[in-house]
Amino acid sequence: MTDQTLHTLPHTGLQVPHTDLKATSLRELNTSRGVACVSTLRLGSRIVGTIEDRGVGGETMFEPKDMRTFGYDEINAFATACRHHGETCSTEHVLNELVEEYDHQRKLNKFLKAGRQFVMRELSELNRFPGDRPTVTAYYSAANAPAPSTAALHLEAVRWVEKQIPLQPGQELQWWNAVSGTWCHLLSHSERAGTRA
Repeated sequence: MTDQTLHTLPHTGLQVPHTDLKATSLRELNTSRGVACVSTLRLGSRIVGTIEDRGVGGETMFEPKDMRTFGYDEINAFATACRHHGETCSTEHVLNELVEEYDHQRKLNKFLKAGRQFVMRELSELNRFPGDRPTVTAYYSAANAPAPSTAALHLEAVRWVEKQIPLQPGQELQWWNAVSGTWCHLLSHSERAGTRA
């Protein structure tokens, strides 16, 4: 049996067998017990169901649109093929990550559509369980600033960040590289502390 080629999603790091299956919308509602959300799941351009979290502490569930064409067997097979940090994933974990991937892309798009070239996200290692990915705690952008795609621009960006954005222990800033479609390291709290030592 040959290993299947996996594709890494840029915002969550989830590795998937193909990128045709994705969340394409997200509706959220605050309830007395939490935040309920419903996300549309598409295979290519076709709606195959919804991802639902009722906000009551229960599991995230897939609700198929048509069991005959894409049902529980298909979503479970997709999840079985996925990996996250080199580990196998439950179907619920994959559903949550697909929603997270859409949500982060939606937030990034707001900056890009506004013409911002230098967009950053703040990650935190604090208060996470072993094996979890770092939490994205904030997004930032620098008005009229280019992306730090060269050594000189990177140094300029670091100097700007050191003046404008306070980083706490365990936090890191990454910048969006639109050319490669990936998040790249910019500065961490430990690096900043090292420059001031």
